[in-house]
Parts: sequence; structure tokens; C-alpha cells
Amino acid sequence: PRLHLHMLLTQHYDIAYICSVAGVFNIAGILALQLDRNDLQPYFEAAQEIILKLIEAKRTPTEAETPVLRDGFNLADEWISIQNTADLTKAIMYSDREVALGNTIQRC
Repeated sequence: PRLHLHMLLTQHYDIAYICSVAGVFNIAGILALQLDRNDLQPYFEAAQEIILKLIEAKRTPTEAETPVLRDGFNLADEWISIQNTADLTKAIMYSDREVALGNTIQRC
């Protein structure tokens, strides 16, 4: 996903890149909710909003959107990496259920 983010930020649009990055934000957001870290949620939600805009417009991020995605991704990556296996597994299983139910971005 980090390579996909880099590709997006250097103006290489691909839906696979966007979906890969979106997955990181989804998992990080779920973990924040599960672990009552509401302080992290605004960062992940802001990045997810941008991801939706990129998908809808089939474009790469603007100069204003780039730091939000980059900083949000770095925070998400750090947040995910410090989690224990049980919490991470629960978050991934929850995300998988949401995908199966169609409650996620339809193009990913």
C-alpha cells in the first residue's frame, strides 16, 4: 500500500492503487473505533473522503489533498503496526464482513 500511495501522490492514477490505500484507512479506522481512540478518527475520515473523491472523479490528489493523504497514511500505518494480533484480526474480519455485505466503496 505504501508504494501505491507513492504512485498516487506522483500523479499515477489506478483504481487498484486507490483501493489498496483505502484498505489501510478502513482497517485503521475500524481499529480506532474498536479501541475507543476517537481522537484518531478525524484523520482517517478526512483521508477516506478524499479517496471517495478520487474514485468518483478518476483522478489523482490535488496539492491540498496530498498532505492529508500522506499524513493520514503515515498515522494509519503507525497505528496498525502497534496493534496486537487479536485486535488486528478482529478489525480485518469486520472489514471483510463489510465488503461482503456491500457496505464499502463499490469500485474497490
